[in-house]
Amino acid sequence: GGWGAALFLDEETHKASGRWDRSDKSLHINIKEMLGVLLGLRTFKNRLRGRSVALADIAREINSLARDSDITLTVSYVASADNTVADDLSRKGDPHDWSVDRRAFSRLTRQWGNPTIDRFASM
Repeated sequence: GGWGAALFLDEETHKASGRWDRSDKSLHINIKEMLGVLLGLRTFKNRLRGRSVALADIAREINSLARDSDITLTVSYVASADNTVADDLSRKGDPHDWSVDRRAFSRLTRQWGNPTIDRFASM
């Protein structure tokens, strides 16, 4: 396996990829994903110089917020088994996001046909 990065810039697609070193192959997928971002940024840094990149903007905002709030951040790995609270919260549905049960919707469309108006669409 390996890593890959694509940069869509000025209607061109720039690609970079490489193979994981033997020592990298056993790393957790999340670490490999972050390494892929790092390797992609290293590859495309000259093309990106002077441009706003969403990832960099987020990192700067995190850094500014931490600095302005006198917070010291450290990065550490948290095993999935130990990250259940955040995992559960990220999977929690929005109580205001309504939907129709798939089976009920299927029965209704069989009986009445496909709807032409989406009453659940955002205004």
